[in-house]
Amino acid sequence: MDFGKLEMIPKTRKHNRIKPRRKAPMTAQEKRHADRIAQMFCLCCGTKPVELHHEKEPCGGRRDHRYIAPLCSVCHRTGEHARHAIGRVSFNALLGFNLREWCEQEWSKSEELEDV
Repeated sequence: MDFGKLEMIPKTRKHNRIKPRRKAPMTAQEKRHADRIAQMFCLCCGTKPVELHHEKEPCGGRRDHRYIAPLCSVCHRTGEHARHAIGRVSFNALLGFNLREWCEQEWSKSEELEDV
C-alpha cells in the first residue's frame, strides 16, 4: 500500500432521520372519538376505568388516533394475558374477534355521529 498520496474521502450526505417526527396532535373529531371510547367498559373483562389502546396496522404501521380500543390496565399492559404481553394474534384469539376491525367499526360509528 502506498500511503504517500491519500485521496480525500468525499463527504457523504447527512443520514436520514431514524426517529420519526412527532405525530400531529389529535384533531377535534379524534378527541371526541377518544372521549366516547373512554366511556366504554374494557373489551376483555368488562371493568372500568380503561386505558386507550392504539391498534396499529398489522405490519408495524404507525399509531393512529382513530383506531383505539378500551382496555383496563390489566388487560392492556400488566396482566399475564395483556395485549402488550401476548401480542396481536394471541389477544385477538382470546377476545374472539379482530380488535383492529372493531376499532375501524367504532371509528365509522363516530363519523356517523359527527354527520348527525
